[in-house]
Amino acid sequence: MSAAFARPGPRQLYGVNGTNSMEDKLKELDIPFLYVTDYLEESPLGKAESLLTLSEVIGKRVGCQTISNYLFVLMNSPPCYTLEEDY
Repeated sequence: MSAAFARPGPRQLYGVNGTNSMEDKLKELDIPFLYVTDYLEESPLGKAESLLTLSEVIGKRVGCQTISNYLFVLMNSPPCYTLEEDY
């Protein structure tokens, strides 16, 4: 099959207040899409969790899960202090 006729992969849409204007056209063309909302997350862990959805779509969940687990441990660890702060 020629690359010119290859089926396009999923597209990312952004939409805060309702649907994105491209949604109808993508449905008409039978192009898969998903809404990306990571920019709405305030915490780094929330942003990392939202990337898990995208990583599942592109088949990279294991790598993304490893990064998310690391961020979770890092963010939930007690703060580190230097010797200067102890005096």
